Amino acid sequence: MLGSIRRPEEEEVFGVQDWAEVHRLDRTGVPKRAIARRLGMSHTTVHRLLGLQEPPRYERRRTSSLVDPFADQIAAMLDTDPRVPATVVLQHLRRDGYAGGITILKEHLAEVRPQFQAARTFQRTSYLPGEISQVDWWHTGRQVPVGKGASREAFGLVATLPASAAHAAVFTFGGTLGDLLPAGLGCFE
Repeated sequence: MLGSIRRPEEEEVFGVQDWAEVHRLDRTGVPKRAIARRLGMSHTTVHRLLGLQEPPRYERRRTSSLVDPFADQIAAMLDTDPRVPATVVLQHLRRDGYAGGITILKEHLAEVRPQFQAARTFQRTSYLPGEISQVDWWHTGRQVPVGKGASREAFGLVATLPASAAHAAVFTFGGTLGDLLPAGLGCFE
């Protein structure tokens, strides 16, 4: 019966209406044994119904799904790419013997995908020494006095080694290739 509690000592079933009536009578001050007699139930059932904050409801036990044997494979795919489409997951699972449809697969993905997306809120990047460097040509927009009231625009070349966080900067007064090459040598020295 939908929304019911089964009494262990008898085969009677008590539903939402019984729960509501027990709570109503208790609020009006009727003793628990009188409630049990009036409604034809044991006093332990009255105590059990009063102990429930919400009315009893029917809950189906989860049955196994065709997706269950492939849950680890799906988790591995989502760990690699949390946004992998259900159609791609289905293709991989079909090769391994999955016989279910895409609908139950999509329902499973909708349930587990948020856990993998939440886990991917950051990415840590690390490099080995000498593996990578970053070089930027910097247009400073600043005028630097060079004497006799004259000024020239300053340019900079900044080089960084991510493995050691070492930085070098060389400034020039020109933005040509002829200025870039000596600045590059200056940074690497």
